[in-house]
Amino acid sequence: NITTTGITTTSKVTLNSTSPMVEFEESDGNPDYRIISEGGELLFQDADAGPATRIKINTDGHIDIAGNLDVGAGIDVTGAITGTAGLSVEGATVFNDAGADVDFRIEGVSDANLFHLDASANQIGISTNDPSAVVSIKGNGGLLTLIKDSDSNNNGIIFQDSSKNNHA
Repeated sequence: NITTTGITTTSKVTLNSTSPMVEFEESDGNPDYRIISEGGELLFQDADAGPATRIKINTDGHIDIAGNLDVGAGIDVTGAITGTAGLSVEGATVFNDAGADVDFRIEGVSDANLFHLDASANQIGISTNDPSAVVSIKGNGGLLTLIKDSDSNNNGIIFQDSSKNNHA
């Protein structure tokens, strides 16, 4: 065990053990957080919660996050986010909660603007980065297909005003 109130060094600290761990505690003497290297994986744990692993960096490089991810300052990714599992988000998700002028885009295989949300204009473009209406669709051939899940005769498009009383 090493107990210190501060370490000043220009070198590195190496923990050599079958299960190396660093614990962080406040003046009460109880560990609050710990970092563990276990089987090549790096675990960031909340020691007060059992301990519960909150972030896990796996041996293949993917990262598991348990609990809520609050990114008030944003997430900057300087490289690509890759993987075969994709991104799974459970629960309500709000993009751009602060209402900043930040565009959002999804690329397709050959279309850089398969879905483009223009935040400054409050418009969405499908296959265009320059929407001219609330929703703009650009392309060749049939631009829009609506498919109803059942075989009922109530198929069609409804146009209505904001009161939902006047429609065609």
